[in-house]
Amino acid sequence: MLSANNKTAKIAVLADQAVVSGSAILTQLLIVRGAGLKDYGVYAAAALAQLFVLSLQQAGISGMYMVIAPSLGEEERSRYRSGMAGLLIAGGGLIAVAALALYPLFSATISATSWLLMAATMILATLQDGARRVLVADAQYGKALITDSINNGLQLLGLGLLVVSGSATLQTVLLACAASFVPALVYATLVLKPAPGLVNALYVLRTNGRESVWMTASALLQWFAGNFYLVAAGWWLGTATLAVLRLGQYAFGFFNVALQAVENYVLPKAGALTEKPEQMMQYLKQTGSRLIPAAGVMLVVTALIAMPVIQWLQPANTADLSTVLCGLCGLYVLVTAGYPVRIALRSLKHSNEFFKGYVLSAVTALATAWMLIKGWQLAGVMTGLVLTQTITLTYWAGILQKKYKAIWK
Repeated sequence: MLSANNKTAKIAVLADQAVVSGSAILTQLLIVRGAGLKDYGVYAAAALAQLFVLSLQQAGISGMYMVIAPSLGEEERSRYRSGMAGLLIAGGGLIAVAALALYPLFSATISATSWLLMAATMILATLQDGARRVLVADAQYGKALITDSINNGLQLLGLGLLVVSGSATLQTVLLACAASFVPALVYATLVLKPAPGLVNALYVLRTNGRESVWMTASALLQWFAGNFYLVAAGWWLGTATLAVLRLGQYAFGFFNVALQAVENYVLPKAGALTEKPEQMMQYLKQTGSRLIPAAGVMLVVTALIAMPVIQWLQPANTADLSTVLCGLCGLYVLVTAGYPVRIALRSLKHSNEFFKGYVLSAVTALATAWMLIKGWQLAGVMTGLVLTQTITLTYWAGILQKKYKAIWK
């Protein structure tokens, strides 16, 4: 039987992820309803770019903390935490420089104010996500929940007021999103008390070693493999198609709540068992056996609820919506089944195998996108997403079978 502390921790992690993912879903609904599909299409494109940056940051910096921190002493963990804060701030500077350099390419379609707000939102989002993951990895679940509640509560309040007042535009939406991060970051800073500096940053880089490089490269390829079909669909089929795809993905946000909560809770625990791989594998297999049946039920319920909700927002795309929802159900079945495999590889620091798996996925996406999308439209997009996920998971499972044949069956 689980102890009271373990139960409380799981509830706190789930509640925190529910706040983050649930707010993300409501944010999409409010933006579409208030600003319209055209502005939402631009927002969705900016959100994809933000996800790209977040994936790199999580893989190379904050995600490494979740794996490494459980094995560090308090003094080393404090140094690591401070060094990570410094790297996140430096990353924000790089985002600002990149935004200035790239704006001339988009100046004809996006105003300077909107571009500035996009960059500000991206920088603040990376800082907030880093603080949140540190709090979760340090088992400060209640404080992580407070931080995310401040951020997301203010964001939803601001967007709600914009919708009610009829003043929701791309600029006002971005301003509300960016402003909501500031109080949450102030609170997280007061809790964590980081001391950013070059010495601590170098300590983090030495501790991470080549694992960080492999994970960052893997994240780059993962984003490319997972989103190339979306970008290609938006380019070849139009921004309206991209909007429908993104709405369909967010419709499964409640399902993502559970998956993200599982990863946030399980990854540090698996990381603490890396010296005992047999126990770690057993723990992950037990987690997977409980997760898959629950996921099946949640997928069916999510699809049934999502259809009428998105129809209310964009009823003209009913057929496209059905295609997207069915395809996402199949995709998330594969994602759920592969969670133990993914966490095992990451915890055992086989980051090079992560990279190779995503290379296969990216090559498949490049080779098949034109044929699938041009031939089958949205159905081709969903087929491609399922295909690349299948190839990646098959490769990873094969690596675990080869390296840990006696304990991974």
